[in-house]
Amino acid sequence: MAEVNIIAAVASDGTIGKNGSIPWDIPEDRSYFRRLTTGNVCIMGRRTFESIGRPLPERQCIVVSSEREYTGEMLCSARSLREAIEKANAYITENSPSASIFLCGGSRIYSEGLELACRLYLTELDRPYHGDTLFPEFSSEDFICISRRSAETPGCTFAVYERTGNKKYTGKGECSMKLAEALQERADLNRNIAQLRERMCANAIVQENESPAEDPKDLLKELNSSIDRLQELMERINLTNSLVEYEGRTITQLIAQKDCLKVRISAYKSLVSDASQTGHRARMTEIKLLSTVDVKKLQSEIDKMSKELRFLDNTIQSLNWTTELK
Repeated sequence: MAEVNIIAAVASDGTIGKNGSIPWDIPEDRSYFRRLTTGNVCIMGRRTFESIGRPLPERQCIVVSSEREYTGEMLCSARSLREAIEKANAYITENSPSASIFLCGGSRIYSEGLELACRLYLTELDRPYHGDTLFPEFSSEDFICISRRSAETPGCTFAVYERTGNKKYTGKGECSMKLAEALQERADLNRNIAQLRERMCANAIVQENESPAEDPKDLLKELNSSIDRLQELMERINLTNSLVEYEGRTITQLIAQKDCLKVRISAYKSLVSDASQTGHRARMTEIKLLSTVDVKKLQSEIDKMSKELRFLDNTIQSLNWTTELK
């Protein structure tokens, strides 16, 4: 059964809605939502769906409502969250075995789904909005922050929380993660570690009788936690890459082949570029320069290697999204 995740944008006072709508407009957050949910199943309440006004493209949408039925292309309804999850798993089994389930609001769906969720993908806003719809509170004993990065939008942070003990509701009791998700989290952790280093250094010294804007000790604690998580993630990624095979070759071998192909193509292109300058005459002389290599043959080899590189890229990307992290 597919993993269940929650995705939401939350203000500093817990606001997720006000007067039946979202009280902010952040294009970067919409892009983040679209990137995470595309190709997956989105479950939402009736009011949330009607505020959007249409099914989300490239996603199976299930609307939880006891009042009316919703039908259409990539659209259906359920009378409860549990029924919606059952329908989502049936759809995924038949159509997209690697897909996940995202709970997209509103507050009732979030409250009921919190005990079922493996991860919380939260866009955290650093100011209050004094709304009338709030995100449910959750304990650090239940969820820990495994990734946090600042958005380009000021006052906006993308955070990922994972259920402690790596447990979640899937019908099997285990928390799963696709290799592609682990690679994205690794990139997020590296960015977060770089930002923490800058913040620590910025608060390392202060003028007499002043206090730092942030306590370096707290930042150091967060840094060590992020590095510990990064080490764990890298070990699991490397293990997965070494165990999973495609046509007799591991992902590790495919990555090595891809990286070396890039080096080879780059070297060939440099040689072709320099060998193609035969029309020029040596400076201050009438001696004609001749190519010492077969440029046409080299270009043919470059084209062949480039085609192989594209195949490897596509194969590795496909494996990343279909492979469970070990």
